[in-house]
Amino acid sequence: MSSLDTLARESSQAVHKSVAGLSAPTGAFGGAVVASGIRRTFTYAVAGAAAGMVAVFALLILSPTDTPPTVSSVTTTMPNVTTSIPDTVTPTTSPAPDPGTRNVPPPAEQGNPSAAADTTPPELIVLSPADGERLKKEYATFEGKTEPGAEVVASGKYRVDVAADGAWSIGLVLSPGGNGVVFEATDEAGNVASVRMIIYYDAETTTTTKPVDYPFTAYQKYGTSTDAVPWDKFYGKSAPGAKIAVTSEFGGGSTVANGDGQWELIVQFPGAPYDKTFTVKVKDDLGRFKHFSFVSKYTG
Repeated sequence: MSSLDTLARESSQAVHKSVAGLSAPTGAFGGAVVASGIRRTFTYAVAGAAAGMVAVFALLILSPTDTPPTVSSVTTTMPNVTTSIPDTVTPTTSPAPDPGTRNVPPPAEQGNPSAAADTTPPELIVLSPADGERLKKEYATFEGKTEPGAEVVASGKYRVDVAADGAWSIGLVLSPGGNGVVFEATDEAGNVASVRMIIYYDAETTTTTKPVDYPFTAYQKYGTSTDAVPWDKFYGKSAPGAKIAVTSEFGGGSTVANGDGQWELIVQFPGAPYDKTFTVKVKDDLGRFKHFSFVSKYTG
């Protein structure tokens, strides 16, 4: 039996009990009472029937089937839970080291790698005379080029005059026949370069006065100039009648030593740039020489 059938039967039984519980009195008073009871009974019956209809109607609307209604959403209130966290928690990872106390590898050894790695011998070139060349005079001027800052020695005992740009030269007295010469250049790192050569002196049979018996000296007066055309004064001594030449990349000149061997020369350097130091070479015709430095300070 469905819920609707049960509700209808209970409503019918309620109406029946309301009517059956009344007794009919006799006489006029009884008729009035009967009429009143009937009206009351009718009212109760109608009210019971209406209540039953409302119940049935509500059942029809709310429960069309025996299937329980679907709940679209449920709101649940959870009780407050307080969890006690211990003051000390065992870590699962190691703490980071203190930057001030962590182990730092020692720095690499300090030094100058470029200086330590310099094992290349310096440049050493002999420009003149050529190896194997034959000369007619006993005094020979050797000229060449080396690394700036290097020291050059001839035949192990003669120090060679080296300019700031590495140009070098030295005069050596030759013996008749073959003359072996060894030049060695040593740079600032201690590397050594050497050049070996042989020069022949074809001596004449006639006896001549040796001009090398006269000393050679050369001096510079200023070393700088502020004039529009820079100039300097050079002077010294050589053999009487010896020719003196002054040369540089920006100018030069020449003169002849007098009977006492004295000489003096004013040289202009019209092409000299401002504040650039360059080398000036003073040499006599016997191959002896000196190097000087000069710089122009003309600002016009």
